Amino acid sequence: MKPSAPLLLVIIACLIVFFAFSHAVSIKKFDQVTAGMTENQVQAIMGLPQEIQHDTTNSTTFFYDGFFRWCTMEIRFDKNGGVNSKFHDH
Repeated sequence: MKPSAPLLLVIIACLIVFFAFSHAVSIKKFDQVTAGMTENQVQAIMGLPQEIQHDTTNSTTFFYDGFFRWCTMEIRFDKNGGVNSKFHDH
């Protein structure tokens, strides 16, 4: 049985909505994070990260992602506890 055109349109619309609105945290909040901010300042803006990784004694990374999320956001902190880089995968 061949899917109907209206059903295909609904499926496509759902996928568009999913990919358009599936950021881990809003881009507006992500853009508010700047170099030198502390972990507490970042959490006040972005909320609790889904994962915290202590890469070495010199750096920590906050990961913001989640189930059914299209993207990942990472905030990296230097040994002094300040943001030194951030990454958004698209």
